[in-house]
Amino acid sequence: MATDAKPSDLTPPPPHPNQSKSILERLIDSFLQESSIQWMLVVGAAIISASSLMLVTRQWTSLPVTLKFLTILGYTAVNYAAAEYCGRRMRLHTTAQVLRCLTIILIPIGFLSLAWLTGDAVSLSNSALTLLLLVPATGFMVFAADRIFSHWLHGRQHAFVAAYMMLCLAGAMPVINTTWLAVLFSTGFWLVMTIGVVKVNRHVFWLTEEQRLPRVFGFLPIIILASQCVVLLLTKTLDAVPFHWLGLGLVMMAATVLMTTKSIVDVFRQRTGDLVHPLPWSIMTPLLAGLMLTAAGVLFSFHGFSFTGSATRAVVPTATIAAGLMFTIARDTRHRSFVWVGLILVTVAYQSCPTLLGDLVGAMKAGAASAVDEDRLPIAFYGLTYLPLLIGFALASRWAGRRGLREFQIPLKRFVSVVSVALLALSLTNLKAAFIVSAIGSVAFLFDSIMFRDRRFMLASIGALILAVASAVPFAAAMDLADLGSRWSYVALGVLGLAMSSLPMLDRFLSSSCFEDRQPVAWFSIVGQAISVTISVLSMGAILTRGSMATLPQLDALDGVVLSVVLTSLCVFTLHWRNYLSGVWMWVIALTSVGLYAAKLVPSEPEFLGWLAGGTGVIALAAYCILRHLRIDASNQRFLAYSTREINFRCPTRLASVLLPLADLTLAVFATLASTYFLPSLLWATITLDVTVLPLGWAWVCAVIAVAAILFRSSLATATTLFFAPVVAGISLGLLVPHWFHYEMLPLVYAVSSAIPLALAVRNDRVNRPLVLRLSSAWLVVIAPLAIAYVSPLVLAGSIVATFTLLVVYRDFAKDLAKHRTGLAILASVQGIQSASMLAGFRGFIVELPTSPLLVPACVWMLAAAVIAVIAVQASESKLEAATSRHWGLVLRVFAVLFFLVCLASNQIVGYQRAIIIASLIASVLAEGHAALRRQVEGHVWAMGAVAGLMVAWFHWHQQISVPHGLLRLLCVVAAAGLLTFAHRCNKHSRFHIFVRTATIAGLTMPLVSAVWSLWETAHGPTELLIVFGAAATWFVHGRLHQARQYVVGAAVMLNVGLSTLFASWSLTDPQMYLIPIGLTVIGLVELLRTDIPESAHDPLRYLGGLAILVSPCFAILGGSWLHIASLMILSVLVILLAIGLRLRALIHVGAAFLCVDLVAMVIRSTIDQPGMLWVVGLAVGASVIAIGAVCEHYRESLLSRIRMLSDELATWH
Repeated sequence: MATDAKPSDLTPPPPHPNQSKSILERLIDSFLQESSIQWMLVVGAAIISASSLMLVTRQWTSLPVTLKFLTILGYTAVNYAAAEYCGRRMRLHTTAQVLRCLTIILIPIGFLSLAWLTGDAVSLSNSALTLLLLVPATGFMVFAADRIFSHWLHGRQHAFVAAYMMLCLAGAMPVINTTWLAVLFSTGFWLVMTIGVVKVNRHVFWLTEEQRLPRVFGFLPIIILASQCVVLLLTKTLDAVPFHWLGLGLVMMAATVLMTTKSIVDVFRQRTGDLVHPLPWSIMTPLLAGLMLTAAGVLFSFHGFSFTGSATRAVVPTATIAAGLMFTIARDTRHRSFVWVGLILVTVAYQSCPTLLGDLVGAMKAGAASAVDEDRLPIAFYGLTYLPLLIGFALASRWAGRRGLREFQIPLKRFVSVVSVALLALSLTNLKAAFIVSAIGSVAFLFDSIMFRDRRFMLASIGALILAVASAVPFAAAMDLADLGSRWSYVALGVLGLAMSSLPMLDRFLSSSCFEDRQPVAWFSIVGQAISVTISVLSMGAILTRGSMATLPQLDALDGVVLSVVLTSLCVFTLHWRNYLSGVWMWVIALTSVGLYAAKLVPSEPEFLGWLAGGTGVIALAAYCILRHLRIDASNQRFLAYSTREINFRCPTRLASVLLPLADLTLAVFATLASTYFLPSLLWATITLDVTVLPLGWAWVCAVIAVAAILFRSSLATATTLFFAPVVAGISLGLLVPHWFHYEMLPLVYAVSSAIPLALAVRNDRVNRPLVLRLSSAWLVVIAPLAIAYVSPLVLAGSIVATFTLLVVYRDFAKDLAKHRTGLAILASVQGIQSASMLAGFRGFIVELPTSPLLVPACVWMLAAAVIAVIAVQASESKLEAATSRHWGLVLRVFAVLFFLVCLASNQIVGYQRAIIIASLIASVLAEGHAALRRQVEGHVWAMGAVAGLMVAWFHWHQQISVPHGLLRLLCVVAAAGLLTFAHRCNKHSRFHIFVRTATIAGLTMPLVSAVWSLWETAHGPTELLIVFGAAATWFVHGRLHQARQYVVGAAVMLNVGLSTLFASWSLTDPQMYLIPIGLTVIGLVELLRTDIPESAHDPLRYLGGLAILVSPCFAILGGSWLHIASLMILSVLVILLAIGLRLRALIHVGAAFLCVDLVAMVIRSTIDQPGMLWVVGLAVGASVIAIGAVCEHYRESLLSRIRMLSDELATWH
C-alpha cells in the first residue's frame, strides 16, 4: 500500500537504554544461552537413551544371555562415555559427576546380573560363558573405575580400587549353599571391605588436612564398599547362614567403620590439641554410618529370638559388641547418649544370657520358684536377678568417677537409680516378691548411696524399708509362717515410725563423711512422723468404717495398741518440734477415741450431743483461761504468723504446743455443734412455732456463749452472742407469751432484739471490725427486705426498724457511706412502692398480687409511688452514689412503665384512678424536663418524650382522642418538620441545646416510619404518595441544610420506592418504569454530592446510572420488540445530550456505546426478517474496515494529531 512517509520515518525508534525488556524477549534470550542449549542437548540424549531402553525391554525375554549382558555392559559404557564427554568437552561438571556415580553403581550391578542371567547352577558351560563374559566386563571395570576414582581422589588408590574390583568380581559368583564356605566367604568380604575402607578413609582425611578436598563427598567411597559387602552377604551367603547372624556381620562392618573413624579422631585430636569442637563432617559422616549399621545389626540379630522356649544365640555377642562400640564412641565423642545406648545393649545381652546357659538357668529358676512356693518364678522377682548387674554398674560408676570420666559416671548412676526404682515398683505386682525385693532393695540402696556418695539414695532405701515392713505380715501369712491380721501391719509400721522419729542418730548418719553433702537434714524424723500420721489416718479410717450409719464402732485391745503407738509418736514429735499441726492431729485422734468410748456409756443421741457440746465448751473455756493466765497468744491473728516461713506453725513453748491445739479443737467442735445442731434446732422450733422440739442442753450452750463473751470481751464472742440473741428472744417469746408467738410478730421481735444489743455493743466499742459487724447485723440484713416479700404492717415495721438501725450503725463503719446510703435507699424505695399496694387493700405475699383482683388498683397506687421514688432519688442524688443511683432510677422507670401498661390494658379504671395516672404522667414529664435542664443529660429528654408518647397512647387507647391512620401519618410528617424546626431554634441557645439531638432524631425517624407505614398499606392513593413525598422532602431539605449526604440519599431512596410501589399498584411491569428513575437518581446524587463522594467513585457511579437507564429496554429487545429498539435509541440520544450539557465524559461513552449497539440490533433484526440484508451489511462492513485501514495508514500522523486533540479535550471533562 502506498504511503507518503519517508523510509527513515518508518524505522522504529531505538530502545531507551533504561527501557526494560518484555517477558517474551527475556524468555527467548534465556533459552538461547549456550549453557541452556547444552543442557537441553543432554536432556535430549537422556530421553533417547531411555526410549531405546524401553524398546529393548519389550523384547528382553527373547534375547540370549550374551546379548542381555552385553546390553547392560553397553549401557554402562555409554553412560561412562557420556560422563567423560560432558566433563571434558562440554564442561558440564555436575552432570559428569552424576553420570560417573551412576557408572560406579552400574559396574557391580553388571557383575551381579551375570550371575542372575547364567543361573545359580554351577556347570561347565555356564562357567565357560561366565569367564568369557568377564573378560570385557573386567577390562572395562579396570579402565573406568581406575580413571573415575583417580579423578575423585586426586590420585590412584590401589588398595581401595582393588577392594572395589574384588567385591565387584565376587558378584559374579554363584549362590553359596554350604555353611562353612558361606562363613569363610563372608569373612573374606568383610576383610576386603575393611582393608579398602581403612585405606581410603585415611587418604580422604589427609586430603582434607591438606586443603585438597575430594571431588565427591568424602564418605562416598566407604558407602560404596559397605553397600557392596552388604549386597554380597544378602545375595550370596544368606541362604547358608541364618538370618540372625547377619546382624553380627553388620555389627562387625560397623566396627570396621567405627574403628577407622576412631583412629582418624585420635590423629585429629593430636594435631589440633583436642581444642576443635565439634568434629568435622569428614569424621562425623562415617560415625553416623557406623551407628546405623550397628542399629540394623542389633535389630537383625533379634530375628527368631524368644525369651521362652528355643531361641537364637546371636543376640548376646551382637549386643555385647555393639555395646563395646557405643562405649568407645562415647569415650571419643564424650556424649552421654552413647553411654545410655551402651547400657541398654548390655542390659539386653544380660537379659539374653539364659539362651546360652539354658539348662543351668532353668534349674536355678525352678529352685527359686519352689522356695517361694510358686509354679514359675514371677517377673516381679527381676529385682533379684538384676541385682548383680546393678552392683556392677554401681562399681563401674565409682571407678569412672575416680578417673574423672563424667560422661560414664553420671549415666551409670542414673541408670542404676531408674532401673532400681522400676524393679522395686515391679515387685509390687507380687506379694512375696514385694517383701523380698524391698528388703534386699533397702540394703542395695544403702550400698548405692555409699558407692555414689549421694545420700538421696537413702530416701529410696527408707521407702524400700517401709515397703518391706508393710509387706512383712502379708508375706508371713502367704508363706504360712504366721497367721496375723492386717492390723498388725499398722503396729509394725507404727513402731517403725516411732523408731525413726525418736532416734536422732539416724539423722546424724545422713550428715556423716560417707556422703558429699553434709548439711544437717531430718529425713528419718520427717518420714517417721509421716508414717505415724499415715498409720493414724488409716487406722482411724478402718475403725470408723467398721461401724454402720446407726451404730458407732467399738474399740478393742489391738486398736488400743495401735492408737497408743501412734499417739506416743505424735506426742514425741509435737513436744520435740513444738508443731501446732501435729498437736491438732494428736488431739483429734485422742478426742475421737474418747468420744467413741463415751458413746457406749450414753446411748441417747440427743443426750450425747448435749454432753459433748457442754464438755467441749467447758474444756475450751478452761484451756483459753490457762493460756490467758500464761500470757500465751491465743488470738486468731497468730495463724497469720504460724503460716509464715520463719515460724512454720511452731508454738512458742512446749506447753503451748499441747494446749493451743486442744483449745482450738474443742472450740471448733463446740462451734460446729452450736451452728449445725443447736442453732438449726432453735430456728426450727421458731419456724414451726413449737417450743417442745427444743434440744436438750440448749440453754447450757447459750450460757457458755454468753460467758465467753463476758470473760474474753472479744469481737468474735460478742458477734456470736448478738447472733444468738434474736433466736433466744424468739424462743423466749414462745415460752413466756404464747399468743404473741406468730409469724408476723417474729420479724419485729427479731429486729428489736437485734437492734438494741447491737447499738449497745457499738456504743461500748465491742464491735470494732467490719467482719464482726456484718456477722452481728446478719439478722437485720435478713429482716430489712422482708417487707418486699410480704406486705403487712408488722412486717413493714420490722423492716423499718432494721433499715434504720443499719443506717445508724454503719454510719461510722462503712467504707463508702454514699454506697451504703444508696443500698438502703433502693431498699426503702422498693418497700415504699410495694407498701403502696396496701392503700388498695392488699395483704399477703407479693407473688399473690398478679392473681389478686386488687391488681389494677394496686398498680395505680404503685405507679404513683414509683414516680415519687424516681423524683426522690433524683433529688437525693448528691448524697448517693452517682452511678448506682442513675441505674436504679432507670429500674424505677421500668417498674413505672410496667405498672402503667397494666393500667393501660385494664378497662376498669375509675375516675380518681384515672386522675392519679394522668397526674403521675404529668409529674413525670415535668420531672424529666427539669432534670434534663438541670443536669444537661440527654437521657432525660428521651424519657420525657417516652412519657409523652405513653400519655398519647393512654388517650388513644381509651378512645378519648380518635384520629384516622392516614391523617395520623400525615400529622407525624408535619410534627417531624416542626421538631426539626424546634431543634434548629434550640441550637441557638446553649441552655436548650440538650434538646437538639433528641428532637433531630425524632424529626428524622417519624417521616421514615410514616413513609414505611404508608408503603405497607395495600391501597396506594394520593394520600400515601403525598406522605412519602413529604417524608422525602423533609429528609432532602435537612440533608442539604446540614450537608448530610446520607439523608439526601435516603430521600432519593424513599422517592424511588414510592414511585415503584405506585407503578406496581398500577400493574406496570416494564423495567423501564423502574430502572429509569433509579438511573436518573444515581446521576443526580453524584452531581449533588460531588464533594462528599470520593472522586474515584464518580465515574463508576455515573456508569452505573447510565447503564440502569440504557439497560432497561434491552430485556424486551432480546424478545424482538421494535418499540423498545426505538426506545433505546431515544434514551441513548437523551443520555448523550445530558452528558454534553453536564460535561460528563462517562455518559458520553455509555450513550455512544448503547447507540451503536442499538444500530447493530436494528441491522440484526432486519437481517432476521430479510436474510439478504446480512450479506449486504457484511460487504459494507468489510469495505468500511478496509477503507478505514487505508485512511489510517495514509493519514496516520494527522489522525494521531486529531485523536490527541480530542483526548485532551475530553480530559477536561468530568
